[in-house]
Amino acid sequence: MRSAHDRLLDSDSFLAKIGKPLQSSPLNVSYSSDGILLGELQVLSDAIATLNKNSATLKTKTPDLLSFTLTGLKSVGEEHGADSVQSRAAVELFRTHLNKLTEDLKSFYKNNVLVEVLVVPNVDTAKVRKTRSLMAAKTFDPNKLNLEIDWYKDYPASFNIVIWLIIILAITVFFVAYGIWNMNPNLESILYRVPQDELAKKIN
Repeated sequence: MRSAHDRLLDSDSFLAKIGKPLQSSPLNVSYSSDGILLGELQVLSDAIATLNKNSATLKTKTPDLLSFTLTGLKSVGEEHGADSVQSRAAVELFRTHLNKLTEDLKSFYKNNVLVEVLVVPNVDTAKVRKTRSLMAAKTFDPNKLNLEIDWYKDYPASFNIVIWLIIILAITVFFVAYGIWNMNPNLESILYRVPQDELAKKIN
């Protein structure tokens, strides 16, 4: 099986098609990130070339959807730095190669082509979950939470005093109301008793 380096040196590689041979590029396939990017671009070029060879599949009325995922461009930036010579060369190489492939697709589909490039976050990166030992946890102090007290220690005594005052007041009001209801004003009221005593004295 041929290596990606040998494939990039062929006369029909994508670097030869865009006029940028591997020897003049700052990218080096000995680096893993550079090799990934160049390999992905070469696979993309080979896929379009294979599509061109099978021209019968292009004559159907069903729209074709070609989707490719490229991760080498991000790898170059992570290994060499976002502002490095290799990163700038990788972006320029990607842009040139994409324009070349777009022109090829336009010729295949008679300009009925829509090319979109989406930059999405890396969803394959494992998310690290921070853990904390229970032994390292601080002791819990409820006095620092500034919470309202549920009940006071003298609550039973206060409740007992209040409830008995209410009962006594209710009984007192009942007997006072009962006495007033059954009172005879002519016999028991002082307002009527005094005038009657004075009237009896005058008669005598």
